Amino acid sequence: MTLVERIESLCEERGISIRKMEREANIGQGSTSKWKAGAYRPASTSVQRIAAYFGVSMDYLMGDSDEALSPEVIDHLKKMRHDASEDSVQETSSVMIPVLGKVAAGVPLTAEEQILGYEDIPVEWTYAGDHFALRVKGDSMHPRICEGDALIVRKQNNADSGDIVVVRIGEEDATVKRLIKNEGSITLQPLNTAYEPLVFTNRQIKSLPVTIVGRVVENRQKY
Repeated sequence: MTLVERIESLCEERGISIRKMEREANIGQGSTSKWKAGAYRPASTSVQRIAAYFGVSMDYLMGDSDEALSPEVIDHLKKMRHDASEDSVQETSSVMIPVLGKVAAGVPLTAEEQILGYEDIPVEWTYAGDHFALRVKGDSMHPRICEGDALIVRKQNNADSGDIVVVRIGEEDATVKRLIKNEGSITLQPLNTAYEPLVFTNRQIKSLPVTIVGRVVENRQKY
């Protein structure tokens, strides 16, 4: 499997676009298509960044090995699963992440730094970055997200327009909304029509500040 074929396969497995991978891995936009067309060879630094982004070894990414896990990821998984032996780390199918307080799906609410419980996620998700869970309070994202649901969030400070994100407003407040990017501003859009959207200009984004904490990758409803 070639480098580009491996990249395409990894992106498909993670459910992300090539463009998104290039942006978040900090390589030039359109680089992958140029490599595929043979326009030029990828720089070693670009390959290293992509390997780190997916949490795989360089040999695996280049198609020289079928062993996906890099030593750094194996060490990371060992730390996350204290009950796993060194010989069984690669057989681990899931890891536990903490549920860190509550996030508002209504008006912004302080995201309390306390562990309310734990949720398990597929180990493959950890290759793309750190994750945490938050408990929802409020109904502004009803009916898709309800009070008491557990949101699985991937830590990242940027997101695409249309993504559902956890956003910190100011120093303490956090809220979950759909992100809409506009020219000169962003809108944090509730799904419940009883609530008004929150609109912030680029100046307000910097001054408050308005910070993306992560992107919601899964919602687990509690009954």
